[in-house]
Amino acid sequence: GFVDGGDGADGLAVLFEDGADEVFVEVLVGFGRDFFGGGGEEFGAFTRRQFEDYGRAIMVDANDAEAYNNRGTAYAKKGDFTRAIADYDAAIRLNPQLASAYGNRGLALVKAKQYARAIADFNVALARNPKDALSLYNRGFAKQQTGDQVGADVDALSARAIDPTDASTLVNLGNVELRDGNLGEAESRYRDVLAR
Repeated sequence: GFVDGGDGADGLAVLFEDGADEVFVEVLVGFGRDFFGGGGEEFGAFTRRQFEDYGRAIMVDANDAEAYNNRGTAYAKKGDFTRAIADYDAAIRLNPQLASAYGNRGLALVKAKQYARAIADFNVALARNPKDALSLYNRGFAKQQTGDQVGADVDALSARAIDPTDASTLVNLGNVELRDGNLGEAESRYRDVLAR
């Protein structure tokens, strides 16, 4: 159910370049930028301040799991997934109950194309917080990348049951409908995203 468009929005748009409805292209290109983007212009002054703030917090208290988790997210926004994963590792070592660190590390692992490890992290995040729609969605994406389409679809539907308004889930469900030939349903899902 997940569109595998490569490493950027252009790969997503290619799926529909043969005269498909502009709605599909608009939603998927935007989704591709959000999901597959990283670093570059998005890494602005706010993220630089985050690095400084989290670095200071870690210097003051080297056992602050939240600071490592948050700095890992700043690294991920920058596109430095190796450092992000290292900070998430530290956060988990300091506080193994910190569900968000598992979800965050899982997403960084997806970006690093380490899908099996990512799925394991999302499983832990979901064991600690079963209502985490984002971890369900991201686990579904990782499952799709490993060829588990059925598992990916189940995760997308489960994420929707938890948060029926989540844009990523709606795009995914549109992709499932599109793949199954239900163009009207797919368009409806994509239009729901555009209406936000």
